[in-house]
Amino acid sequence: MDFHHPYFRLNKFLLSVLGLWPYQSNVEKILHRCIFIIIWGSNIPLIFRQFYAVWGNLDEMIDSFVIITSLVLSLIKLTSSLYKNKNMKNLLEKIKKDWQIWSNEPEVQILQKYAEEGRQLTLIYTVATYCQVISYLCFTLSPQMLDSISPLSNGTRPKKYALPEDFGIDHEKYFYYIYVYNTACLYFNFTITVSVDSMYFVYVQHVCGIFSAIGHRLENIIKDYKLDDKEQMEKNVTEELFFCITQHNNVFKYAEDIENTYTVYFFFLTGVNMFILSITGLQVVMKLGSLDDVVKYTNYTILLVVHLLFNSVPAQRLVDHSLMISESAYNSSWYQMSTSNRKAVLFIIMRSSKPCKITAGKFYVMSMESFSKVIRTASSYFTVLISMR
Repeated sequence: MDFHHPYFRLNKFLLSVLGLWPYQSNVEKILHRCIFIIIWGSNIPLIFRQFYAVWGNLDEMIDSFVIITSLVLSLIKLTSSLYKNKNMKNLLEKIKKDWQIWSNEPEVQILQKYAEEGRQLTLIYTVATYCQVISYLCFTLSPQMLDSISPLSNGTRPKKYALPEDFGIDHEKYFYYIYVYNTACLYFNFTITVSVDSMYFVYVQHVCGIFSAIGHRLENIIKDYKLDDKEQMEKNVTEELFFCITQHNNVFKYAEDIENTYTVYFFFLTGVNMFILSITGLQVVMKLGSLDDVVKYTNYTILLVVHLLFNSVPAQRLVDHSLMISESAYNSSWYQMSTSNRKAVLFIIMRSSKPCKITAGKFYVMSMESFSKVIRTASSYFTVLISMR
């Protein structure tokens, strides 16, 4: 298994664009990062300048603030990825090593199944995110489209900008130059999100695949060694149980490495998403008379919810798969094993009672239950903001 395989091709491309792919040469990393920082990084002071310019106008301040929080999240994710680049390489090396360890055909098929699911999840997430960006860009170009289809008799419709920025120049005169620059910045911003999150999907899917492979081996441990020589069978079963215990401990360590890589980012993600969902929901309600504003804020709200959902689903799968090992161990033919081997099976069951988990800041467990809690909390904040407004 190498990372030129279609399972990882999209992940490799997205990270390479940003200079974050661990196997890039140092020169290539520096070149890509410099290009990215020049284009995306130059966008940040312009948005802060606009925020300062509209200070006192609550609606326009919210417009700028929503974009600023999105940039801050991307900056946190980018900084974390740069800082943890060595960790990312170690996680990938562990994937490569596991594909060599698990060489039996049924278990190879299990790993392939989960790797393919990781590829599909990455593809769906990438397409969904960029479709949201494209729909938002089309929305901002709608006045120009309408002017060409059905021009007004008394002038043109006011132009909309993709991002709230203050360039200190005539925005009307240089509208299309600004629009192209905004488009590039948006795509770079969401490329950070998609590239880093998609690798998280790959890592978690691999862990789930290893758990499934361990479960398969445990359930078939006696069937694979049905020998007339009882002593030899017990020896083989003991070796297999030792292998399963070793791999079980290794996969728990691997899951901890994933959590250490992403815990800081998820801490900010859940907190900021909860707050911004409340604000964008408030703006949707307050702007019900303006179709343009409703479409804009609804689009952004959907993007935030989808983003949080896609990060919660893999974490939930990790919890479920780690707990399933105890069931697989119980479903094994433990009653045909020796006393010492039964104790080993009991050890696996006890170890599996504590699930693997991905946390936000080491205290908030990422799962579908926590996802629903974030949505409910955001709704509560939204209600409070409505009453204050």
